[in-house]
Amino acid sequence: MEHLATVRQKWGLFMEHFPLERRAAVWSPASHPEVAILFIFRREHASKSQTSQEVLSVQAQAILAFAEYPHIVQECSQPDQSPSGHLPYLLTTCGKALAGREILDEVLNTTPAFGSHLSKTDRADALAFTSLGESKLHYGLIYDLWYNPINSEKVAFPKYAFENPWPLNHILPRLKRWEQLDWMLTQRVSINKDEILADVKTALAAFSTQLDQKQYLFGDK
Repeated sequence: MEHLATVRQKWGLFMEHFPLERRAAVWSPASHPEVAILFIFRREHASKSQTSQEVLSVQAQAILAFAEYPHIVQECSQPDQSPSGHLPYLLTTCGKALAGREILDEVLNTTPAFGSHLSKTDRADALAFTSLGESKLHYGLIYDLWYNPINSEKVAFPKYAFENPWPLNHILPRLKRWEQLDWMLTQRVSINKDEILADVKTALAAFSTQLDQKQYLFGDK
């Protein structure tokens, strides 16, 4: 018992040294912002080789701009604050945090005129091509960013290491990689490079055929 008490005492003395350093909160959420906020990756830290990591952020910005959805853009270095764990995400004036397809649904529900120029056939085709892109192209992008060790180290990791102190700048990117690999395995029985690249080529060919010589995939604007 005496030995146990000594151990507890030493452990208490050890814990008194923590935290070693206190830092200001990286992000303080606004429950109901005056205008919707779209959180995206920090652009000034992206090299040419890192542009693929910004694809979804650019996509979301384009949708909100085309729909004239009132919002501001705010750069972020904490993807895990998103409900999906990925950027971009949208914080609405109602306090809802939306990511992925939810952003488009919010725009369609808030801006009824957005896409109203499309025929019923175009709308159905647009939904089909959206699903194709999300299932094939998105999976291929995640594979290239996280499964390929060279890209994960040089492209993806810096996005999750930025602004995090040691050792978190080493731990968090690797935790994110494991998370992404787990997600990939929930979508497929095995991760086969040839199959994934074949799916990507098929999807890109379908988009190319649909676009042909037109300026837009669907409609005239």
